[in-house]
Amino acid sequence: MNRTIYILFLFIGIVFHTYAQTDLSDPASVRISGSKEGYYITTDNKVVSGIKIMLQNNVLRSQALIIPHQINHDSQTFYPDEIIEYGYINGIKYISASIRIKDKEKKIFLEEIFKDKDFTLYCYADEEKDFFYIQEGDTPLQPVNADGENYRQLLREKAKDCPEIKRIDKQKMKVERYSLIKMYNAYTKCNTHLFPRFRIGVTVGAGLNKPKYKNVDYSYDVSASFSAGIFMQIPLDDKFSFHPEINYLYTDNKNGKNDYILDKKQRDRFTYEYERQSIQVPLMFRCSFNFMTGKFIPYVELGPSLDVWLSGQEIPYVDGEYKGTKGYRKKNVCVFLYGGSLGGGVEYKMTPSHSLYLGFRCNFTTGVRADEKRENLHTYMLNLSANF
Repeated sequence: MNRTIYILFLFIGIVFHTYAQTDLSDPASVRISGSKEGYYITTDNKVVSGIKIMLQNNVLRSQALIIPHQINHDSQTFYPDEIIEYGYINGIKYISASIRIKDKEKKIFLEEIFKDKDFTLYCYADEEKDFFYIQEGDTPLQPVNADGENYRQLLREKAKDCPEIKRIDKQKMKVERYSLIKMYNAYTKCNTHLFPRFRIGVTVGAGLNKPKYKNVDYSYDVSASFSAGIFMQIPLDDKFSFHPEINYLYTDNKNGKNDYILDKKQRDRFTYEYERQSIQVPLMFRCSFNFMTGKFIPYVELGPSLDVWLSGQEIPYVDGEYKGTKGYRKKNVCVFLYGGSLGGGVEYKMTPSHSLYLGFRCNFTTGVRADEKRENLHTYMLNLSANF
């Protein structure tokens, strides 16, 4: 035990010592493994590409470009007054610019968030917060106001033909990277799907079921199921929502046959009927592809599910007559079935406030009956839903 602790502390000490020896002010101490391919442009507009650039956080990227030693380039550090631009191969780009921060003029690297045909949005990452700037053409950089109103006004001008502009105007906007990008997409694409609402509605479904048991000498084929219920849609962000439902589920299967009776006539004499009426409670987490414009929005969903027995049982028949022993109906009831559900579908936007949903869902639940037999119930449902 003591030896293990000693080895652990020795390993931590080596890692810490190695990190402590890495001086970012000395590019030669930076290992090339923490780098990515990129480029930079010198003040005389010379483009140097095909090199490895040090990977850093947003704050350090705004301060300096660090190039580790490599075959085609010596280790070097560039500051904002030494180059005019640099970037990574994945598209992240920085430009050299002078801005005013806290009443002080400062030369830094600005990250290009996106570039529109009319303006560009930039970000400067400080130790305390992010500062955002917009530039229209070759005009001077303008800081985004604390309430973002000058940025929103620029977007309004681009979206003046959008019929949903009044609804978009009502949405709250934070002066944060994600919120600014979302508002840009909402205005320029006239996309109100990015602002999901709390909803409540009704759902009906029809499909197939297949009960299964372990350690029994009979089995069931697939048969019909029906459901009806209510749902809620609770937005978590612009893509994900919590989608709980309470459904009445009716399952009836008269296709139970004894697998050990080979003679078809004899097998048809001994049959089983599975009937179950229950309350089904799926707790779904839904991901909607709200970035898509238009009236049709695909979605996928996944979540746990609980099925609570109301009435019904498994019934054995011989020549159509009930042949269960005394107390059989009570012993073969599984009160709780639990498991999971997954599915997908499409939402049709009739209006900004009302939608129809067409989806397919698979439910896999299991439980133990009073006679200690494990019961599995699989249902495959096609559902049609509408919100109020």
